[in-house]
Order: sequence, then C-alpha cells, then structure tokens
Amino acid sequence: MNFTKESNGAFFSESFWLPQNVTWEDFNRFEDKDGLRMPKIQDVFVAWKLVPFVLLSKFVVEKFVAPKLGKWAGIKDELREKPKHVEILEKAHRANPWGRWSNQAISALTKQLDWTDEQIHEWFKARRKYATETTLEKFCESVWRAMFFICIMVYGIYCHWSKEWVWDLKRCYENFPQPVTEDLYWYFIISLANYSAWNISQFWDVQRKYYRILLFHHLLAVALLVGQWVAGVHRMGLLICTVHDVGDLLLEAIKCLKYLNLLRAKAWWLWIFSFVNGGLWIATRNIILPFYLIPGIYRHAPFGMLQSFPYSCFRGGACNISSFAFNSNHVLVIMLSCLGLLHVYWTCLIFRISYLALIVGKLEDDTREVSDDESDGPKMKLKSTKKE
Repeated sequence: MNFTKESNGAFFSESFWLPQNVTWEDFNRFEDKDGLRMPKIQDVFVAWKLVPFVLLSKFVVEKFVAPKLGKWAGIKDELREKPKHVEILEKAHRANPWGRWSNQAISALTKQLDWTDEQIHEWFKARRKYATETTLEKFCESVWRAMFFICIMVYGIYCHWSKEWVWDLKRCYENFPQPVTEDLYWYFIISLANYSAWNISQFWDVQRKYYRILLFHHLLAVALLVGQWVAGVHRMGLLICTVHDVGDLLLEAIKCLKYLNLLRAKAWWLWIFSFVNGGLWIATRNIILPFYLIPGIYRHAPFGMLQSFPYSCFRGGACNISSFAFNSNHVLVIMLSCLGLLHVYWTCLIFRISYLALIVGKLEDDTREVSDDESDGPKMKLKSTKKE
C-alpha cells in the first residue's frame, strides 16, 4: 500500500472539499490559457517560496529606508543599556518577561542574592526597558506595515472593482468550479506570502500586548487563504481578504504619526481621523464580514448547507441529523466566525485607545511598554498576573 498516496487521498477527499457532482478531474481538465487558470495546491507552494523575498523586503525597509526617514523627521535613536548579567534574575525574567511579581517572589530573590527589594525592582525595570523596542524601531515597523497595507489594499480593490460577483455574491459560485484571473492569482500569491511571513517575523517583531491573539490571527489567515484556494471558492475567499485589508488602511498610518509626535490628544482633527478610521474598521470588519459575506456563503455556496441539518429545521425542511454532511465550507465558516470574534476584541481595543486619546488626553498604542507603575520601584502593584 502506498501510504503517501492513501494519505493524500484521505486529506483531499472530494466529499469534504467539493460539492456533489464536482471532482478534482474538473480542475485538472481545464487548460490554462487567455490569462485564466484553475487554482491548484501547487500555487500555495509558489506563495511560500516568496516568503524569503517578503522578509528581505521587510528587512531592507525597516533597517535602511525607514530609519533614515524617521531620523530626518526628528525621531531620536535611543540608546538602551543592558543591566549587568545576573543569571538568577535573567532566568526569572525569561520565565515572566512582562508579568507582575508577587511579594513572595521578590522576597525569595532578595534572599538568594542578598539584595534589597528596591534593587530587584530596579534590575527588572532596566531589563524590561532594554527588551522594549525604541520609538524608532516601532516607527520603522509601522512604516513597512503601512506601505504594504496601502499597496495590497489598492491592488486588491483594483482586482475586484470590475468583477461582477463583488456586487452579486451569487456569482461567486456560478458555474463552479471557476478559473481564476491572472490579477486575482497574484493577489492570492502576495497575500499568502505576506501572512506566512508574518508567522515567522512575529518572533522578532515589535511585541504587542496581545501577542498570542495576533499569532492565532496570522495562523487563521493562512489557513483561510489556503483552504478557500484548495476548495476552489477563491472568489468569495479573496473578496473577504480585500474587505479585511481595507480595515487596516489607517491603523499603521496613525501609529506612524504618533511616533513622529504629530498626534495631539483631544485635537479636533484627531476626532475626524478617529471617526474615519473607526468607521472604516467597523463597516468592514464588524458589519460587511459577519452580516453580508458569511451569510452569503450559507445562501449561495453549492454545498446545500441550508438544506441540511440543522438549518433545514428552521426552513420547513426535514429536521433529520442524517442529512448533515461536514465539509470544507463548514470549516471556512467556523474560521471566519473566529476571525469575526477577533475583530470584536480589536474593536474594543480601538474604542479604548480612542477614548483615552480623545477624552482622557492620553496617547497609547498596542505595543508593550514599561509602565509608570513599574518605574516606581516598590510602589509597584505586586500581583502575580501575566500580560498576554
């Protein structure tokens, strides 16, 4: 028995990936010509081969282009001094790099080192400050992200603007399986290469307060892109990707302005900027995706989801669990629903940051920083909890 062949046959089961009366042969029989091609699993590997190029481009922008722009704009290159190496404290820092420390933990360290509480706190404060990226480093990463988001968003809108299924979701699944045009093919390749590169670079990128959630988001984005491509539902999948990208348009640009000290808390134009950014985010991430695109999958995908259990129970059909057939469409909807929940979480963060900037008068972002509480030595809130 050919184990590899059997495994591939089980993984690429037609009953899971494809609607009834559609087989992989329908994909293979199509002759690529006139700028049209059928999506293939090999395209995923083409995208992954471009990941080193994306990482190289990111490196060049962040290390050579953006620093010059930042220094020209007045951002100072801060010098960070690493505290003297103390193995016991280094080990404790690695175990809890951003969390709070209990009084018992601090007391145990003071006994081991014969230090005072104040000395322990000062060492941790210095070590965390050393591990925190400088303003220039944060600016450089935001420049790269802003550049990429603007380019991919403009290209995505350009690719979709003339496509009839953008305005009629039913056409996303007409005459399934459909070939993909050359412009959308490259939109998929670039998007998958970018999200795959993020899954690698996040281990040395500027650390966010919600690091694990961001990791889950990037993995989810890659899984969604690959899944919709393999299943041949690229029209709906890439339309969702474009809507997703539009929501990111102004976020990194706002961060760049913050690092350049061009933002002023409570300023009237910040109200306008926040309103436009928040409106764009909510419209795309919290309205169009969950209330227009995801329901469109249920209504129009050629998997008969509305005719099977449990949806048939609410539509006057036979409420029979035997009619339920788990397929790739269910997986895509589940992943999109998870993405929608992440968007709700980030919307709350955006509202919180906007409230602090517009009402309280405090400018804040989503990166890790050494807080004022931590800089007060023994006045710290000594609580054994960890930031995500």
